[in-house]
Amino acid sequence: LAAAATPTTPSAPGSTVLAARVVGAARAGGPRAGGAAAAAAGSGGAPDDHGGSANAAAAACAAVRFAKRVLDATRADPTGGALEEVSARLFRVCLGYTVDRVGGSHDRGIDLKMRSADDVPCVAQCKSKRTGDVSFVEVSAFLGAMGLAGVDHGLFITNAAFTGAARKAADEWAAAAAHRSLLLYSCEELTAMCCKHHAALARDHYMQSLLEHRPANAPHDTPPRRAR
Repeated sequence: LAAAATPTTPSAPGSTVLAARVVGAARAGGPRAGGAAAAAAGSGGAPDDHGGSANAAAAACAAVRFAKRVLDATRADPTGGALEEVSARLFRVCLGYTVDRVGGSHDRGIDLKMRSADDVPCVAQCKSKRTGDVSFVEVSAFLGAMGLAGVDHGLFITNAAFTGAARKAADEWAAAAAHRSLLLYSCEELTAMCCKHHAALARDHYMQSLLEHRPANAPHDTPPRRAR
């Protein structure tokens, strides 16, 4: 499970790396973001292939814009259900997971029941935030929910960031027993996943419906603070 789903920016060559390089520039928004993103993405191309670099930069910028619109749309949903649906699709498409959404008022802290590509069962909580970071208390509560559910592998997914204390709690809990794991997916990991699989996700009917209710020129939400 850990090898299949380690939340890091993909390191394979190609458009994913280009997109990852421009996440920061695109998150800033505004008219200069596109140019900065294109310049950062263009730096990955061969120096004598200006047309190819320009095309790659344009594709990377489009992927980052798509990812930002998706995450902004999840933050705009007061129910949190949009993040659950988006997360389910990301893990199906990006990592080959089977996913069942169980979120609701009686979900007992578990929003998704999942099985990894190598058949490891796990559960996930999806925490949507317009402001602030996921805290130590929220991660600890999910660890309690995992214990009640009798599962050893969990994923905490958010469209924000994690505090340093929250990350430490996850690391210490996993380190206490080699057979268990808790992986943290912040807005940066979700952005990288959206960028890598932009073409497939853009064809998804739910994604299309979500973005139809979140026009491309809608005001940007306040970006989440970086982890302390």
